[in-house]
Amino acid sequence: MSQMLVDPKPDWLFYTALELRFCIEQTLRTYLELLRVEWTKPLAKLYRAKDLKQAILNAEPEFVEKLAFVDVLIRAIHPTGVFQLDLDKLNTYYGRLGAYLHAPLYENKTVKVASWWQSFSDLLVEIKAYLKEVLRHPMATFHPAGDGWKMFARWKAGEVTDAEVQQDFRGGFHSTDSA
Repeated sequence: MSQMLVDPKPDWLFYTALELRFCIEQTLRTYLELLRVEWTKPLAKLYRAKDLKQAILNAEPEFVEKLAFVDVLIRAIHPTGVFQLDLDKLNTYYGRLGAYLHAPLYENKTVKVASWWQSFSDLLVEIKAYLKEVLRHPMATFHPAGDGWKMFARWKAGEVTDAEVQQDFRGGFHSTDSA
C-alpha cells in the first residue's frame, strides 16, 4: 500500500481506499470479538462502520471509558498503553472513503478534476497513518474480576488518580478495598 501512495495511479488509489475500508471493518470486528459478543447471523452480516460501531456500543455501553481505563492499567506495566480508538473518527473515515469510491458516478466534479485526486490521495495518507497508529498498539477490552470492577467505578467517579490505579494494579488491587 505504501508504494501505491508514493507513486499514485488512479486504480491504485481506489484499491487502497477499498483496502482501508476493509481494515476499518476488521478493526471494529476485532473489538467485537474482544467484547465476547455472540455472533448472531444479523451481527455477522454487519460491515458498515456505523453499524459495527453501534454493535460495539450496544455490547458495551461504557466502551470508551473502559478502553481508557485499560490504557491506565497497561501503562502500569508497558509504556505503549492501549490506543484510544475513536469510533466516530473510524466511522467518518469509512464514509469519506465510500464517497471517493463512488465518485466516478460524478466524473465532471471528481475524477476529471486534478484537485480531487490530490484530496483523495491526502485522505488516504491520513487514514493510513491513523490506522497504523491503531494497529501498532495492543487491542484490549475490560473483563475484570471483583476488585477490578470496584477500582474502575472509583476511577470513573474521579475518586482515584491514574497513578493510584497503576500502583494498586501492580499490587493486585488489594489496597483499594478499604474505600
